[in-house]
Amino acid sequence: MVKPSNSFHQVPLLLLLLLLVVASAREYNNNDIIATTSTISRNDFPPDFVFGAGSSAYQIEGAASEDGRKPSIWDTFTHAEKVVDKSNADIGSDQYHKYKDDVKLMQDMGLDAYRMSISWSRLIPDGRGAVNPKGLNYYNNLINELIAHGIKPHVTLNHFDHPQVLEDEYNGFLSPKIIEDFTAYANVCFKEFGDRVKSWSTLNEPNIQTLLGYDLGILPPERCSYPFGAVNCSKGDSTTEVYVSAHNILLSHASAVNLYRKHYQGRQKGQIGLTLLALWMEPFSDSLRDLAATKRMIEFHLGWILHPLVYGYYPATMRKIVGSRLPYFTDNESEQLRGSFDFIGLNYYQVCYVSDIARSLDDNSRDYILDVSANLEDYPKIRVQKNTKEFLDFSRLKVSPEVPFAPWGLQRLLEYVRVNYKNPPIEITENGYPLPPSTGRNDTKRVEFLQVYIESLLTPIRMGSNIRGYFVWSFMDCFEFRFGYTFLYGLYEVDFNDKDRKRCYIVGSHPSETTSVISSIVNNYILLLCLALALALLFSQSQAKMVKTSNSFHQVPLLLLLLLLVVASAREYNNDDIIATTSTISRNDFPPDFVFGAGSSAYQIEGAASEDGRKPSIWDTFTHAEKVVDKSNADIASDQYHKYKDDVKLMQDMGLDAYRMSLSWSRLIPDGRGAVNPKGLNYYNNLINELIVHGIKPHVTLNHFDHPQVLEDEYNGLLSSKIIEDFTAYADVCFKEFGDRVKSWSTFNEPNIQTVLGNDVGIFPPERCSYPFGVVNCSKGDSTTEVYVSAHNILLSHSSAVNLYRKHYQGKQKGQIGITLLAMWMEPLSDSLRDQAATKRMIDFHLGWFLHPLVYGYYPATMRKIVGSRLPYFKDNESEHLRGSFDFIGLNHYQVFYVSDIARSLDDNSRDYMLDISARIGGPPTISRLKGPPEFSLAPWGLQRLLEYVRVNYKNPAIEITENGFPLPTSTGRDDTKRVEYLQVYIESLLTSIRMGSNIRGYFVWSFMDCFEFLFGYTLEYGLYEVNFNDKDRKRYPKLSAEWYTTFLTKHGKERKSYSY
Repeated sequence: MVKPSNSFHQVPLLLLLLLLVVASAREYNNNDIIATTSTISRNDFPPDFVFGAGSSAYQIEGAASEDGRKPSIWDTFTHAEKVVDKSNADIGSDQYHKYKDDVKLMQDMGLDAYRMSISWSRLIPDGRGAVNPKGLNYYNNLINELIAHGIKPHVTLNHFDHPQVLEDEYNGFLSPKIIEDFTAYANVCFKEFGDRVKSWSTLNEPNIQTLLGYDLGILPPERCSYPFGAVNCSKGDSTTEVYVSAHNILLSHASAVNLYRKHYQGRQKGQIGLTLLALWMEPFSDSLRDLAATKRMIEFHLGWILHPLVYGYYPATMRKIVGSRLPYFTDNESEQLRGSFDFIGLNYYQVCYVSDIARSLDDNSRDYILDVSANLEDYPKIRVQKNTKEFLDFSRLKVSPEVPFAPWGLQRLLEYVRVNYKNPPIEITENGYPLPPSTGRNDTKRVEFLQVYIESLLTPIRMGSNIRGYFVWSFMDCFEFRFGYTFLYGLYEVDFNDKDRKRCYIVGSHPSETTSVISSIVNNYILLLCLALALALLFSQSQAKMVKTSNSFHQVPLLLLLLLLVVASAREYNNDDIIATTSTISRNDFPPDFVFGAGSSAYQIEGAASEDGRKPSIWDTFTHAEKVVDKSNADIASDQYHKYKDDVKLMQDMGLDAYRMSLSWSRLIPDGRGAVNPKGLNYYNNLINELIVHGIKPHVTLNHFDHPQVLEDEYNGLLSSKIIEDFTAYADVCFKEFGDRVKSWSTFNEPNIQTVLGNDVGIFPPERCSYPFGVVNCSKGDSTTEVYVSAHNILLSHSSAVNLYRKHYQGKQKGQIGITLLAMWMEPLSDSLRDQAATKRMIDFHLGWFLHPLVYGYYPATMRKIVGSRLPYFKDNESEHLRGSFDFIGLNHYQVFYVSDIARSLDDNSRDYMLDISARIGGPPTISRLKGPPEFSLAPWGLQRLLEYVRVNYKNPAIEITENGFPLPTSTGRDDTKRVEYLQVYIESLLTSIRMGSNIRGYFVWSFMDCFEFLFGYTLEYGLYEVNFNDKDRKRYPKLSAEWYTTFLTKHGKERKSYSY
């Protein structure tokens, strides 16, 4: 838990490498291709990262009855007119006859690889036995053509289409005979093509193929049983066959991998894996039932196949629920399965929202759907499905999907696989967006989708996910299984009404114009031009592929946001260069009115503690009692009181839009109320004027932990409702004296941690706590109530000041007013329901404690229930004043915490805030550890999840990231590369949240320069500028991070100098 020496604020932080400076892209209008604004290119990915596009044999080849090919199960299915438009793939896109033209298009696009499949029915028409020489010749020719054009073939052995003859003979994958036949087929492929094919996937999406073909019966071989089938099947048993077929697929895979490793891999030097449909699952609500259903759904969807591949057995959840209907692996089979892959292919399209439904305990009356016992939704609060079967019925995809983009879904999926399945090598083998044929070639929605998905991969790569490649689905329009030709995903349009199946560019209506744009962006680097063109095409088209049926999880509406395209070349750099030179973004990638700044606070930076009429604040009293780590104080601090002109010049040189500062209540009104100190007034007027003259906006906080000691002595400060009147009077002076120039006000800084540390655990002033809750021995206080009373009075003080501002000043001064909260993100330590519930509780106590009253006018239900009568209540008029009492919310975000549950006592009177939450929080180290460099992993997704949570749960308020930074020990010096990495990736991560709809207005680095860091004194520093605290003149020196931020903001960073003021 957060108790003593580790305020959430000061703990080690997280985040990864972003990259920097991008060349300017030309202006564009709404009719231009969106891709021209992208800030990334393939050069931002590892050198060996593979970009490609894909298709599959049945969908694209055509020539269904030519040259010895015999029917697959899909030929039988489509000839019975079972697809939406009653079409078939007898001709398909006719790649069988046009492969040379297609390979030339791939080369022109700049693809590294082409993901294709082999038709078992074309190569071995009877499923076993004789190889068809014409089929063999076709695949040799196609593979050779790809190799000749510099394109790597990534080959899938079975993409849903095993030979019909094997289905007729022994029911295909329901029989273990398939294992031998599939292995013999694989042997032919390895032997004939393995000298050139270096990437093999055994089967495509067995986790959806089996469900739709052997449970619901809507894909071939159309097996199901009443009442489980989505259609009336003439054969099948939905309760068992879905599991039997998957079991035999896994054993077929393991057998083929064993063959490859034993006889071919050593000399052919290829890799082999398996490809899964991999959607991400989110709980529909925060209820424990929905959380449990989501965990269950993930294990049935992903773990069903991944668990045996990694661990050799099915997930415990499946074994428990399915029972004897789930086949088991013998010891030998388990041994062969475990580790039977060199990579895992993930076909990812969207997020599904999961809610629980009641589950029968009768083991023999359930199919896969009832075993999972969950409803799937497209998007929370938009209930278009009544149950999972209806969700899987994609006939409704005759209407273009409009599910909001959500790039975080892919990131969460990859993190889940990394953590739970030993971080396997991953290829994103399918990703795309479906559009109706009527869309034509201007598929801007697909451009947006592809842009943001490709961009979103950078974060998981930097977080350690072992991602090797990305393939758009699909290279060109093709037959889309259950949907026929009613939805298309292609980067190239195919005219299916033309007997020649002409292919057309889908890069907007003016491809040549697009090409010229890309050319200008890559600054005449020929290689980059080719790569940029490839990505431009990739981005400019693809339709989300819906391989499956009117119901596979795979075909549902998709998600994701705008990424952007092509980056200008970054200069070469060596390890001694500033990391920033590799960044691919600049401030120009953000909205024009987005504010970039840096911050500090009065007590931490000003000094002059007893000069010119200033009287003590509660922090003066605390530090003079030597209560901080190094027994220091801020009497001089960074001495901005005397050096503000020099500091403002540094801010201007850096390119700051704004400076976040606070006013010292003790300097302006030394007695807390009454007379204004003219010298304090003069100082703040001078500072504000200096900022304005230099083009820097002052963003002013009224109280940053440091109210006057006199008010604490008189009536216990924030514990008394008297503070409301005094704070409002203080605010009135500030609005009246400075409001003509200050257009952004924040009433309080981090009241959600100030109150906990000062009025519960007692390690912040005013040092109030009670036994046994305090971390120190306090001489006064009541931890069970005062933490809530002080927070309550802060909220009422805030709303009173806001009401005053809106009533008397805002109309003429045209400013905005808000409040700033500490906003860490909380993740459950484990998947247990207890830890998930504890995480929800922690978020409500941490964020909802203040956000809920500000947005809704009352405390969160969780807090009202747990805290009970110890939690003050708002009167009707107080609630009314509070609700909506902000123009923006400031969020100070530093890191992610991992939450686990602890037992909670039901005795209402023997708990403080910490025991009310009843959670352990992992992550923050002790103070002693903070004397050394923090070692936490970077995690940019934490900020993104925080912003998405606030957007969804609190009506998408205007947000400023008012603090974000990375602490290092003072011994680090000026080469603060870790801070550079941290700032880079945090700033980059904001782009995704903005594109997802979060109303983010600004970003402030903490801190502009080294300063007094509260409990940690001068043992840790966050500054962009180093301050020499051993020098009486407090000279400032730019750190690496200052140069990086300058470069980011101005796009013309300075040479490193040891200049100082």
